[in-house]
Amino acid sequence: MQTSFQLLRWIAGMNSIKSCPLHMTAHLQNVPGSNHWMVVVFFWRRDRFRLVGYPINVTLADWEPRHEFVHHEDRVMLAVALEDTQTNRVLVAASVHLMRNPEDTGKDPMRMLEVSQMMGALSCMVAQTGASGLVIMGDFNAVPQSFTHLFMLHGWQECAGSGKKMQGAFDDVKWDDEHSCTTRTMARSMWIDYIFYSSATLELAGAPHVEPCPSQAIPDDVHPSDHLPLQAALRFRHDARPSLHCSCMAPSHAESAQYRAACADDVCNKHGEPAFCSA
Repeated sequence: MQTSFQLLRWIAGMNSIKSCPLHMTAHLQNVPGSNHWMVVVFFWRRDRFRLVGYPINVTLADWEPRHEFVHHEDRVMLAVALEDTQTNRVLVAASVHLMRNPEDTGKDPMRMLEVSQMMGALSCMVAQTGASGLVIMGDFNAVPQSFTHLFMLHGWQECAGSGKKMQGAFDDVKWDDEHSCTTRTMARSMWIDYIFYSSATLELAGAPHVEPCPSQAIPDDVHPSDHLPLQAALRFRHDARPSLHCSCMAPSHAESAQYRAACADDVCNKHGEPAFCSA
């Protein structure tokens, strides 16, 4: 009954958001293989942003050594490209949910494989849409300074001059502080949620915010989820320019708009896999 009440209150809250004067728009993706309600979702202001193309939904695959099967469970990514109608710059934003059990650091290699798949899809999307900024947020189920966390910051395959310089909005938070967490249950009190952004083109417009770690397990009457919401305000840097895929960094004659457009089209083939551009 408690869970049902919280779900109904959450749905009512979402309905009130979608009907408010800000004209929010949402895209949802069901989590495959789940026996309970779980979605990744995006809301944005239609009076400020315009959807470019279509959202992409990716189910992230898992592999295990010496096993022939692949898991497709609750490891997903939803990404959208949004054009800022005030600056005409494009932002690619992604929401993710990676492999559960963050207390098991032995699963970090599998999470890194999920992140690698995500990186390939987002690099293609950034190139195809001519995006100037990239934001990735969600439940990574990885503790700070884990290999998954470090891979998100330093594992992008990029050529010189095309680096996104990914950074975490909460990198300055003292994660080992007992008052800092993003999830609190009967089994854990941990920081496993993040907001990453391309610091080469985006910057924080103020201090990010997360409420103090609850003293008792959530969800409860105040928190409808077992995760706390993270808040960060970002803005484009004044010199932000579209980010080209590494393979699009070609010789000087490739500076033409026609070549860049053709290159971006060629970066992803019909299967969504990276491809190299020819000069």
